[in-house]
Amino acid sequence: MLVDDRTLVLAKLMDVASLRARVHAANIAQVDTPGYRARAVRFEDAFQKALASDSDSVEKLFMDTTNGFLAKASNTLNDLARSATGSLSIYADQLQRQYDLFTTRITAMDKLLEDKRARLERSFANMETAISALQTQESALSSLADLAKSLKSSKDD
Repeated sequence: MLVDDRTLVLAKLMDVASLRARVHAANIAQVDTPGYRARAVRFEDAFQKALASDSDSVEKLFMDTTNGFLAKASNTLNDLARSATGSLSIYADQLQRQYDLFTTRITAMDKLLEDKRARLERSFANMETAISALQTQESALSSLADLAKSLKSSKDD
């Protein structure tokens, strides 16, 4: 395998990314250490050094229409966005299926709630009818009790 300037620049950029990750991990590990000062790796500084030392290789890395960063990013974005097989389309289809499933479940729950409400309203109406009948019976019994008292008092007199 031949190692060209683009590969070397890419390796340097990967080293910078790796270093940045290690520094972030160290910052997290030392978060509770008194007096510890967080450190940072600035990609921009490393990029400027690489650009200053070999600007042609850096330009090729980004601008090469076959193997450059922009070509690879474009291919990746195209793969993601394809209408039938792209990751975004597949994800959108999964979301649509979940949405449809939730909508179906909500509709079924609404139907169950509607049925439950109808049953409770019927039960309430039946209880109201029963209470009304009991009140009528109570009133009739009260009238009969009053009539019995008045008959008893008129016999005693």
